[in-house]
Amino acid sequence: MANFPSLAEFFINAPPMTVSNVEKVDHQQAHYYYFPPILIHCNSPECSGERIFRNHERHMATSEWRNYFVIYKCSNCDKSFKIFAIAIHTLNGGAEVQKYGEAPAFGPPIPTRAMSLVGPDRELFLKGRRAENQGLGIAAFAYYRRIIENQWQRLLNEISKVGAKTGLDPAVQQHIEEAKKERQFDKAVKSMGDAIPPTLKMNGQNPIALLYSALSEGIHAQSDEECLELAGHIRVILYELAERLNAALQEHNELDAAVKRLANRKNPAPKSET
Repeated sequence: MANFPSLAEFFINAPPMTVSNVEKVDHQQAHYYYFPPILIHCNSPECSGERIFRNHERHMATSEWRNYFVIYKCSNCDKSFKIFAIAIHTLNGGAEVQKYGEAPAFGPPIPTRAMSLVGPDRELFLKGRRAENQGLGIAAFAYYRRIIENQWQRLLNEISKVGAKTGLDPAVQQHIEEAKKERQFDKAVKSMGDAIPPTLKMNGQNPIALLYSALSEGIHAQSDEECLELAGHIRVILYELAERLNAALQEHNELDAAVKRLANRKNPAPKSET
């Protein structure tokens, strides 16, 4: 059994199916209490960051287990909700509480750019992230592996766009184009080699080769803990690749716009000398 100092810490940090003692329960009266405010991520466009969520309902304090759907609402945008399914009973001035689940799902928010990068496999990515958050290494690795196997050509297409936009050496760009034509991921990785825009390299390494290396480990040869570690590495590489792809294209688009604006300006007429 875990131990959290307060209900707020429990709501924020406890994975689903956690049972915990909490030391602090905010009583309004002898037999009633409120669930405390919590600081969590708000997905609304107005917020898109950490905000205070509140639950204003009063709950009866009892030594018997009671089940609740606890509905929190963002105090900033007044639009986003976080719902927890829990059981709780009071215990020696504190409480014992179990979390059945929550929506949106437990864990840090997934960056929007990473979700866009995996495209049609968005739901698989969410399932993989949930499995990783719950410590289910084999499941998380299997989901991420399926995504990479489905989407490697999509990743190469995005890399090719960056190469074309940023003026990558034609010989290097040709290696990327040839890799895109392959039907198998391993052959594409061999064909591509080290051909990648420098801005997309990670510590000097090709991220596509890194992803392939992680997948080639084989799910049957690894323990659940080893699969969990590999799954985390795959996710981190995907997150970083999504950010770098976006940054490279954005930077180039801004440069194009600036050059175009300045090139299209009419030169002021020279002043006549007297």
